[in-house]
Amino acid sequence: MELKGEKFFWFLLLLVFAASLYHLGGWGVTETSEARYAEIPREMLEAGDWIYPRYLGILHFDKPPMTYWITMLSYKIFGISEFSARFPLQLAFLLQIFIVYKLSELLFKERDTALLSAICYASLPLVLMSIRNLTTDAYLNTFTLLTVYFYALYRKSHRIPWLLAASVSLGLGVLTKGPFAFIVPVCALYPVNKAFPAPDLWRRHWLAVVFCGILAAAVGGSWFLYLIRQSPEFYNFFIREQFIDRVSNADSLKRSEPFWYYFAFLPLLIFPCLGLLLHWIFNVRKKPSEANRLGFFTVLLPLIIFSLSSSKLVLYILSVSPFIAVCLGKIFSEMGSKSLSRVFVFNAAFALLLYLGLILLSSNAIPNLNFTVNVQMIAWLVFAGIFLAVALKLFLQKKISISLLMLFLPLIIIPLSTNYLSQIETEIGSPKPVSEFIKKEKPHSSVLAWNRVYNSVAFELKKQIYSIKYENYTLNRETRFQPDDSWKDSLLDINTPEGQQQVRSLLGGDCVFIHLKREKIPEEHGWILAELPQEKEFGKYIIRYR
Repeated sequence: MELKGEKFFWFLLLLVFAASLYHLGGWGVTETSEARYAEIPREMLEAGDWIYPRYLGILHFDKPPMTYWITMLSYKIFGISEFSARFPLQLAFLLQIFIVYKLSELLFKERDTALLSAICYASLPLVLMSIRNLTTDAYLNTFTLLTVYFYALYRKSHRIPWLLAASVSLGLGVLTKGPFAFIVPVCALYPVNKAFPAPDLWRRHWLAVVFCGILAAAVGGSWFLYLIRQSPEFYNFFIREQFIDRVSNADSLKRSEPFWYYFAFLPLLIFPCLGLLLHWIFNVRKKPSEANRLGFFTVLLPLIIFSLSSSKLVLYILSVSPFIAVCLGKIFSEMGSKSLSRVFVFNAAFALLLYLGLILLSSNAIPNLNFTVNVQMIAWLVFAGIFLAVALKLFLQKKISISLLMLFLPLIIIPLSTNYLSQIETEIGSPKPVSEFIKKEKPHSSVLAWNRVYNSVAFELKKQIYSIKYENYTLNRETRFQPDDSWKDSLLDINTPEGQQQVRSLLGGDCVFIHLKREKIPEEHGWILAELPQEKEFGKYIIRYR
């Protein structure tokens, strides 16, 4: 039994994709990022506007529109739901695994190495996080990976259409997350050029290279330039506030982290492959020069660049994950028996701990976590046990056994976790039970949210909600591009007489008031609670109504 063959790869690809779709819409969109990225395209689709993103009725230009466009297309095909918000992410995941396989095969010319790279990639927690939670990062990862792959095809074949494809992919990456799309492709230029030497290629194709540069700029800059033509103020907004401030002044976004932040979290973010990474680090001088070179320029160098930026979130480094997998696939394919045995023990212990955790969760042995176990969950647990037993039984064929243990995460844990997530929605930041109560009991009421935006409630109810601003910096919305003051009708500043009057007017009608249990309403605004005597708790959320 060997890990070889295109048929096995396609079977693996189909299996991982099917697992990623299981119960995909089973839990509500979570606050704040996923709910925001789900709600903005819903409002754009409702308005029939593909150019100007809207966020709770206010124009929102913090991110380019590619993620919104992809989600809008999904909404048009499948309707507006949690499933349709997340479905394109699963397609992106499928494409990413395929490109990792093809890129590894292209660079190392070995199908078994390519397959191991694809398995490593599918098992990375960082990647799996990105496809279960709607943000821009998974799409940026897709476009940057495509850019590098198409450029590698160009270097190998000397065919200009592949360079054109790389340019378009790069431009689409810019339309997804701005200039950050350049970091990994630029870092990848040197190792790809070394892998496919052609000293005079750019000179021979100089006209095509210039054209492709213009094409990438035209595609990537199209939306930005359109808005700047409408108002020169957009230039200052995009360049100084959205780019320079994010890099150098993260305190303005409450995302400032120390330089070592990504290096500290990286072991957890690639945990099933940590044994391979440690083997690579401790034996780096003995490893293939092409893997070391690729790893330095597409993993270590971008990590240093991202670390120099003061604004840090875990998913910002997602675009290095395909190259971690490509390099580790090469390391994996060349490991000796003793090293494989150590990696096997590491991954077996990890998989057994995960399975033990599932058993404890299902038996309600963990305090404050009580789940109702249904037939589906029992079936998954039995299947998980069989899968794990088969993987451990094949320990003599270590590459196969380790590969199966790595796949325990995407094939078992991820789909099974959806059954648990649907039972603890409010604890993971999804007030979907609140929205379902309102739809059933108070469908025509106005919804007031205390000191929060609650994008997920607006998404579930498919209507505008009113945010009462007290002391929360996230409600300091950018309103300079608003054509009028109508936005003030839904963003109510309780600290002003005008805002208090608006709240009193809404309380006079049929309304529901939402606030977090841990947030106490100040005494001076106790009149809000006095108007709404009925109270109901949903986990960490409280709603009041009459």
